[in-house]
Amino acid sequence: MGGLIIRKNIRTLSTAELDNLVRAFAAIQKLPAEDPNSFFVIAGYHGEPFRGAGYANPAWWGGYCNHGNILFPTWHRAYLLRLEKALQSQVPGVALPYWDETEEATLTGWHPPRSSSRRTTSSPTGPPSRTRCSRTGSRPRSRTGSCTSRTPATPKPAGYETVRYPFSGLVGTPLDAEGSFVHNAALRERGEEATNQMLNDNIVTWLNYSCFCNSDGEAVPAGIKAKYEDCLDASNYTVY
Repeated sequence: MGGLIIRKNIRTLSTAELDNLVRAFAAIQKLPAEDPNSFFVIAGYHGEPFRGAGYANPAWWGGYCNHGNILFPTWHRAYLLRLEKALQSQVPGVALPYWDETEEATLTGWHPPRSSSRRTTSSPTGPPSRTRCSRTGSRPRSRTGSCTSRTPATPKPAGYETVRYPFSGLVGTPLDAEGSFVHNAALRERGEEATNQMLNDNIVTWLNYSCFCNSDGEAVPAGIKAKYEDCLDASNYTVY
């Protein structure tokens, strides 16, 4: 598909546009790990392989991406463009939507758009199908090496389904997996409406409040909206 492709606010996506976005993500997840447009390769640009310089330093992220510094927006703009190109290789014309974290609807209640729930996509050639993100496919052994010497808490097995706050996705060790199972089971008993509200409240808190106390009573700095506005006021913010 040629012509200009417009990125839209995620709140205003049509059903067809949202379906195409979900299909595109599902498609790159199914590509062979060696394919340059595969989820495995694109994810590798961001955080894998958690080796090399700074790997043993807990203060270092350990991947290729820039977090917690001024290069965060610059690096991730290029990264998201590469991700978008991969999605378009599977579903021509699809575009990554944007989320306006400064709009009133977000600051006062968030209420995630339809894409926050499990998505039942409509098919032009068949019945509707349930589409969701999961870790599928095999990883090439030569690229991942052995994890027997040290098993980090963040790996996800094939078939793992992504979860959002307040659920836990730590399943890298048997102890972590057991703790996450108990934690998530208790949350599911409260129902989807309750857990969605916890997510809503968490996002609104991070955006609006300068700090808050976590479940351990520790003060956590927040104020994301104010920090974003401060960045825009910095005359040299875009130098990099």
